[in-house]
Amino acid sequence: MATGSSSEGLGLLTNFLVGIAGSLITLVLSPFIQNFFWHYQRRSEIQLKAIDQLNALASEFMNKHIRSPASQLDDQFFQSLSIVDAQISALFSSEAYEQFKKLEVMIGPGMGGHAVHEFVDARDGALRALYCEVMRPQLFK
Repeated sequence: MATGSSSEGLGLLTNFLVGIAGSLITLVLSPFIQNFFWHYQRRSEIQLKAIDQLNALASEFMNKHIRSPASQLDDQFFQSLSIVDAQISALFSSEAYEQFKKLEVMIGPGMGGHAVHEFVDARDGALRALYCEVMRPQLFK
């Protein structure tokens, strides 16, 4: 009988130690994991804000150009576009940034010689590429 109770005691001790070790690992790793996902969420929020700003600027440009193709955009518009450019460059992949640049080169007098539907296609391509990166993220790249 002594052997049975000592093996039961060893099993209980093993279970207890495994439980303690698991708890300690959870206590140590939880803050790091939470911090990782918090940063990931914040990055996604900032990316979505940049996309919204780009969409608003593209819409503003398109509406002004359709109403009056010779209309001039003010300095504030180009300053905002420059800010969005920097955000997209910093927050997104080079492939998504290239899609954005295809749109950006059309913003100016006469839309760089492009038709409105080409501008809309470039805008849609840029937005699709940017949203794709936010909505289908790669956590561990």
